[in-house]
Amino acid sequence: MRELKKLGITVAEVEDYKIYTIADNPGPQLSSDRLEYTLSSGSRLWNMELVELKEMYDDLEIFTNEKQEQEIGFKTKEL
Repeated sequence: MRELKKLGITVAEVEDYKIYTIADNPGPQLSSDRLEYTLSSGSRLWNMELVELKEMYDDLEIFTNEKQEQEIGFKTKEL
């Protein structure tokens, strides 16, 4: 609780993670939970090297979408 207070975050804001579009949003938008399980699966299912996964993580950026919501995206299309 003390840490939340320091950050100016209420318990209600933590409980309702759906208010954070970056944490949870409908597909096909990218969200942190979807990104986490996709890339962690990539290392096992598609034999992706850690250097490839790091390259993807390093290419992430937060954008504002057409609904004026924050959304995770990639800086480059090549990835």
